[in-house]
Amino acid sequence: MTAYDSEKFRAEYKRLFGEPTPGARAGLDLLLGYLVADAGMADDRYKAYALATTMHETAGTFQPIEERGKPAYFVKRYFQTEHIRKQLGNLTAEDAVRYAGKGYAQITGRANYERFSRLLGVDLAGTPDLALDPEIAYRIMAVGMIGGHFTGRALKHYFGPTVSNWVGARKIINGTDKAEQIAQLGLKFQTCLLAAKE
Repeated sequence: MTAYDSEKFRAEYKRLFGEPTPGARAGLDLLLGYLVADAGMADDRYKAYALATTMHETAGTFQPIEERGKPAYFVKRYFQTEHIRKQLGNLTAEDAVRYAGKGYAQITGRANYERFSRLLGVDLAGTPDLALDPEIAYRIMAVGMIGGHFTGRALKHYFGPTVSNWVGARKIINGTDKAEQIAQLGLKFQTCLLAAKE
């Protein structure tokens, strides 16, 4: 397992991104700890892309978050819009609210909460707010990114011995939305990790 000097990582982060808030610093430290301990995330590019995704998806807080919106918005988007309702597996208007996005890389919809319940052995379907627990939010993100459980695309499709496709890697989570921006964040996080490697 590769070791990283946390002070060097923080210094490089500050140089590239600016001073984080105390909450963001705590969340980043916790997330880096999970990444370093996870054998499935041994590649620095995997870690960097996970950090970049989390930074983007949590608006720089590095804390698991709940999707913003009022119940009426979730009902309209995730239940009344037929193709989305079917894709997400929502059976009722209540499902659209109960299974709105939560986590680091937020899962949305009854079907996804049920899928990750099976994958993690945690009752996310019965208790969706468990996705806001940092350790569980991390496990959702890691399992989803490594195993391709979000979109069918996985980290290994974009980072390997002969490929480093930072822009394409967005397809692991969400098509091409903000792909260039997140790629740039990922490259900066890779710089932080390389500077901190012991």
